[in-house]
Amino acid sequence: MPKFQKKITIKINIFAAFRNYYPNHVLHSINYLRFLIGAMLVILSTVMAGQSHTFEILRQGVAYSDSSFYDIQAKNDNEYWIAGKYGIIKSINTNFELKTATCDLSGIDIYKLDSFDGVSMACGDLGTVYTFDSNNDSWHGRSVKGYEKCCFYHIKICSKSSIFICGGVSAIAHSKKRIPHGFILHSTDGGLTWNKVYSNPFHMVWTIELDNTSNTLYALMYTPNRTFIYNSTDGLNWRKATNLKKGIYQDIQVKNGQYFAMGGEPWGNGRLKSGNELSVFKDTGIIWSRTLHKNTEYLTASKNILIVRSESKTETFVLPLNLEFNLYELSFMTEDKGIIVGSGGTIVKVNRQTSPPSANAVLKD
Repeated sequence: MPKFQKKITIKINIFAAFRNYYPNHVLHSINYLRFLIGAMLVILSTVMAGQSHTFEILRQGVAYSDSSFYDIQAKNDNEYWIAGKYGIIKSINTNFELKTATCDLSGIDIYKLDSFDGVSMACGDLGTVYTFDSNNDSWHGRSVKGYEKCCFYHIKICSKSSIFICGGVSAIAHSKKRIPHGFILHSTDGGLTWNKVYSNPFHMVWTIELDNTSNTLYALMYTPNRTFIYNSTDGLNWRKATNLKKGIYQDIQVKNGQYFAMGGEPWGNGRLKSGNELSVFKDTGIIWSRTLHKNTEYLTASKNILIVRSESKTETFVLPLNLEFNLYELSFMTEDKGIIVGSGGTIVKVNRQTSPPSANAVLKD
């Protein structure tokens, strides 16, 4: 890890430690001092193949109990949905203006968002499905009968008449050891009713994705010591396609028949596997997501870490957040501006520029 990154992490952790020992009026002074120093440190940049990346922390929490944002998903060309813990749904536009969305159900964790052809939906804990009503500009949430003790971990809208949800028992999503009783559900009426198309008591089904080039569905399934990829051409019949062998993987992307599986150990190494290629990232924690943008690969990870890889170089950024939060997802809203969301209510603006700003520090190996 670059020395400059280590210095940032140490400074921020020292300030965080003061919170445990000093009264509020002292903390205000400390927070202000941290703000001034953070203003100098938060705009990190790296020169990389003629490009630079800078980061602006728009929002973050001060405790691990603060609401996490688990996912970000495009609503349209100018606006994105953000959702997460406690059922919070917000929208953010390309001017980075944030507002809270209206929803008739709150307090239940939302794990995943998806949008397709004007339809926006979300899924969450306790067998809950959310649908956006564009006529009333509000979200409607409801629990699916028979799945009240389950978590719906991932949702995929293939079309308005074909929607899939996957998951397992709720305790798994809360890091508890249980028999997962994993499943895949399918809806043909916009999410009003659901039919079970796959189940296995020993598989937790983390993710379901569609390869648009082949119209093949892929599901990532975890057992206590192995992760498997299953696929289906009709959504009804599922077969084992790939054994990822050892390691925990919790997300997958597929395009042109090529898969990318992300995972790792919470306090150990991150993993990205594609076919016979395995990339291991030392001490990053879990690799939560992968975004490919402008021939550059962005991997969000634990411990405030973002990994940026091009053909010529790999850079590891440690963002100066209050605590070691997970960075769950990154989405580019324009060609050169993106948003990272994560635990602790974290929202970070990513600026991708074609030439480095002279006032910013250069991150060196």
